[in-house]
Amino acid sequence: MAFIDDDKSVYKFFYFREGGDVGATFEFHAENDQIIATAVPGNYRMLLAKLRIIHEIGMPTELIGITPEGILVAKQTFGQSLEAGTDVSQIDPHRLISFPSRFLRADRDHPRLAFIDDEPWLLADTHDRNVVRDEAGRLRIIDLVAAPLPLALLQGFPLLCEWIERIRCDPATPLLTPAKDDEL
Repeated sequence: MAFIDDDKSVYKFFYFREGGDVGATFEFHAENDQIIATAVPGNYRMLLAKLRIIHEIGMPTELIGITPEGILVAKQTFGQSLEAGTDVSQIDPHRLISFPSRFLRADRDHPRLAFIDDEPWLLADTHDRNVVRDEAGRLRIIDLVAAPLPLALLQGFPLLCEWIERIRCDPATPLLTPAKDDEL
């Protein structure tokens, strides 16, 4: 739930579900040579990580506090909603790298790889309702689903691990390394 005040600040309220779940994150497993990423209820720690990521790569976000009822309150800068169907697939391609579909099946839109504290994370759900245009006209993410990629799971995908290490240095690097014609 959210509301906009007279100063054009957006206040978001995160309610804890029964059992302490709040927000969403990803759960991962391997199946048929792919990583399967399924959105699941999150916890307090993952919600705080998500809000920090949104602040760093998306819209300025500030934690206001927790109400006596246990509702976490966050404040964001206002942004203009996008038209339904707006293409947001190229938002910040140097920071949010398209995840090769060869290796991933996710149940959220626009799965992307991002390095958070130098660790690979899966970020997704950055569709036109979770992206706004700020006062300067830039596209800004206001919500997403995020989780760190489990190292133990990644180790089962050596080509993906190699790509992740190369992309860490160069976001435009292709999935496959170029081969010389005489090596083919």
